[in-house]
Amino acid sequence: EYYLSDLIGVKVDLVMKTALKPRIGKRILKEVVYI
Repeated sequence: EYYLSDLIGVKVDLVMKTALKPRIGKRILKEVVYI
């Protein structure tokens, strides 16, 4: 995370898709940016 944050200049959160709780996972996946 720190490496990517430094590389692209914005805060990065890394998480496995299977680790997302169903209740909030759909909302998070709508905002995800794949790089």
